[in-house]
Amino acid sequence: MVYSNGVKEEIENGRFEQKNAAGRTIVQRPATAADLARIDGNARNSGIKAARAGTGGGALPAGSEARRVEVGASSVEVDYNTGWKEEVAGGRYELKDPNGNTVVERVATQSDVNRLIGLASR
Repeated sequence: MVYSNGVKEEIENGRFEQKNAAGRTIVQRPATAADLARIDGNARNSGIKAARAGTGGGALPAGSEARRVEVGASSVEVDYNTGWKEEVAGGRYELKDPNGNTVVERVATQSDVNRLIGLASR
């Protein structure tokens, strides 16, 4: 996300980076849920569609609806009415079936985080 004053904020591979207008890194650290929410919200408010790219992390069954979304300082967890669960924590994405079996486990993407945080506003 590039702001009108030239400051750029981005999250890549679970790391937050902020650069000044000259392109120098000012802040670099692990990304937090607050960073993700701020960048996602600013991108949506500016009309940037790419910030919400990505349509899913795993194979949730048809009719799955989020019944609980919990956004923590560095994690996002979603429980579905079908018993499935998605979580991003510690830079990892995990999808579990209703029995608690891990179906997908991999490095989390920005699309995963954006999609799960987006469920909180529904």
